[in-house]
Amino acid sequence: MAKEEKKIFVLDTNIPLQDPNCLLGFKEHDICIPITVLEELDKFKKGTETKNLNARAFLRSLDKLIETPEQSKNGANLGKGLGKVFIELGSNKYPEAMESALMEDSPDHRILATALYLEGKKKDYSVILVTNDTNFRQKAKRFGVGTEAYRNETVTDMDKIYTSITEVKLTDSEWNKLYQKPKSRKKKDEVTYDNKSFPIPTSLKAFPTNHLFIIKGGEDTNFRFLVRKTEDRLLIIQEEDLKLKEITPRNNEQSFALSALLDPSINLIALTGKAGTGKTLVALAAALHQKKFYKEILVARPAMEMSDKTLGFLPGNKDEKIDPYMMPIYDNLAVIKEKLEPDKNLDVQEPIREWAKANQIEVLVLNYVRGRSLSERFIIIDEAQNLTPHEIKTIVTRAGEGTKIIVIGDITQIDSPYQNERSNGLSYLIDKWKGEPEFVHVHMIHGERSHLADKAGRIM
Repeated sequence: MAKEEKKIFVLDTNIPLQDPNCLLGFKEHDICIPITVLEELDKFKKGTETKNLNARAFLRSLDKLIETPEQSKNGANLGKGLGKVFIELGSNKYPEAMESALMEDSPDHRILATALYLEGKKKDYSVILVTNDTNFRQKAKRFGVGTEAYRNETVTDMDKIYTSITEVKLTDSEWNKLYQKPKSRKKKDEVTYDNKSFPIPTSLKAFPTNHLFIIKGGEDTNFRFLVRKTEDRLLIIQEEDLKLKEITPRNNEQSFALSALLDPSINLIALTGKAGTGKTLVALAAALHQKKFYKEILVARPAMEMSDKTLGFLPGNKDEKIDPYMMPIYDNLAVIKEKLEPDKNLDVQEPIREWAKANQIEVLVLNYVRGRSLSERFIIIDEAQNLTPHEIKTIVTRAGEGTKIIVIGDITQIDSPYQNERSNGLSYLIDKWKGEPEFVHVHMIHGERSHLADKAGRIM
């Protein structure tokens, strides 16, 4: 067997800011921390945001590993089966190619110069720059440096994200075992069944727990079951039970979502899909419908906590600072309010913010969620694709008894320059939880906001 090539991974600053335990993710290979990265991390030590906490945690772990000047220069062992970590000063000047091509001195350019310096110094090693900054990777490639995104918290199989629902046509034998004359039939394609579950057909047993199916069979092509595969049965989704005062599902995806949202045995739900598919609306409607079972409904959007400075410089008190971030939530609540109170004169209706508070809906500021234990809450995290895997873990581990957490987002609309469809917290959560009995994921593709919005999402 050929011996694996020796590698040195040069870390960009964004890697320890995303994962403070990143030093354990490179197997037997060595890790270089450019001195510039330590300078950058020093700027992030103070503060309460996740990146500040991660910076402090990473620096503490590095301090435990590197105890002497010799270890700092030549490397400290990371553990059995792992490589070494060392601090690299690099050269005191840029290589000539960088001097002529790059217009300014910057931390990124210094880190790139360190990688180039190592290539010349460690000729027996393959030097690889690890960064989640796509632009930085392109620069490095142009100067001949190998690059990788940080993969320790990256989804490798993206099919898991886009295949939460499967449409299947059963064999005649399987269909005859499942088929039962409906108890009532109000529409051609809408039925209610006497049975609530069926044995799992052999052809569906390989699918993970809580996978969703649209099952068709028999001669009547309009006749179908919506089912969720539990650990030992196919659970029939009774669409008649999903017609709430707050909302009526408009398509199969919304029916699947609402069924999970109303199921007390499901504590963690991910709703993904493009804008306008009704993800947030369905979650809020389900929360209001079940508010008597929870102490309060907590709603958060990560844009609130991504930057203390942005929030702090907005005018007004805390509620007024939060309002701009919460407008999409209030828009959805207004739709539900109109459904619940259709006869009220719009001119005399209470403001939507006051109506939300009266209905036990409060804003959860994610900056302050660490260390809390949230029991008997219905928690909705909107725009979760902008969270890191570490932030998602922090939120979900806050759940106490009787709490349901809904994470919502569109993984094709990521605002952070350091994350992508594979590395964001929402994709990470789905990847890790797929097949667990407490978790349901629904990927929604049918736009319901308006014909114009749906078409815009498809063609623009």
